[in-house]
Amino acid sequence: MMMLSHDPGGSRRNWSFYQSRLNEVESRSNDLNPWAKVSGEVFGRSNDLWVCSNDYRNSNSSLRVLNTF
Repeated sequence: MMMLSHDPGGSRRNWSFYQSRLNEVESRSNDLNPWAKVSGEVFGRSNDLWVCSNDYRNSNSSLRVLNTF
């Protein structure tokens, strides 16, 4: 599944879309939910793992973050 994306431009557009959604969610829910920032970061890292699946260092750090939960 992770190897489906071979269009770097498309991945970048996708990534900035996710980033803006995350920032929006975080700014609205941080005060109400102290875990919002943490779960937002985990989601961002797992999406980064998908977008940069060919980058060993990014994949490695993403897996480390996800495995701490």
